[in-house]
Amino acid sequence: MEEQQAQVSKFVSSMCTVRTPTPWCLVDDSVSPFWYNTETGEMQFSKPAIVKTIPVAGHVQPTDPSIFSYFTHTSVVTGEVIREYIEPLVGHLRHPLSGCTPSSAVGHLITDRSYIVPPTRVGKGRKYYFDAGASSWSSGKGGPSLSYFTTVWGRHGVDFDVIECWEGGTEVKDFYCDVPGEYLWRTHFHHGWIASSVGNSSNVNPFVPSIIRETVDREDYVLFKLDIDNGPVEKGTIEHLLEDGNEDIEFIDEIVWEQHVDNYIMNPWWGETIDEGMTIADSYQYFLKLRMKGVRAHSWV
Repeated sequence: MEEQQAQVSKFVSSMCTVRTPTPWCLVDDSVSPFWYNTETGEMQFSKPAIVKTIPVAGHVQPTDPSIFSYFTHTSVVTGEVIREYIEPLVGHLRHPLSGCTPSSAVGHLITDRSYIVPPTRVGKGRKYYFDAGASSWSSGKGGPSLSYFTTVWGRHGVDFDVIECWEGGTEVKDFYCDVPGEYLWRTHFHHGWIASSVGNSSNVNPFVPSIIRETVDREDYVLFKLDIDNGPVEKGTIEHLLEDGNEDIEFIDEIVWEQHVDNYIMNPWWGETIDEGMTIADSYQYFLKLRMKGVRAHSWV
């Protein structure tokens, strides 16, 4: 138990986005930030009195291979082996402190996404963000995805050139009400649901992997977030990408997916949207297979 606590403490400390001259740091995911004491492991949601000023939020840069998972890249010029870190697949595929903190913090950490490690290597191509399940720019159950990715990925130097969004429960005019002016011209919202396969796709209900392949070039950076609360459609999309010989996955750099499985922490919230018969262990396998194919795959909230 003490070893696990030490590991979690190192992990959370590494995810601090604001350091101060005190033991307290801010873990700011742009949606639900909290303060963390790197010496005692204490958490609180208001600024500690000892902290006088708050610097601008920065980016996280994990470096500890005993805590984080990582991909390796070999430079074709120098032969140097470079590590690109990503959060480990642990526990219930949420923040590692979910369910392990006082009751006052439980709801907060269930929707906290500060455990996700953004990319550090995105190349020089165009930057695309495809979001299946984007009801609003700045609000929504569990917190918004669009404002999160544009803000947090922006801290890491990713400024999206094109943002494509799908959601069947939001009208077009309502969606654009709170889109920031700087993103209006590059954000395209589609009122409609997505398809589970190529055979079920249409202009109104497209199959997103096909749209991605038709839109981007291999040297572009592509982020694909999948969260429509429909297990068969989501699973069909992921299984398509994992098919042997399928090149669609080669056009995607990053996948963020919330799979609703039998999860002791999330079952009260997910209810009837749980993908029947699927367990956390099954989710582990999907994310592991995606990562083994070179995709930075993250569990979403």
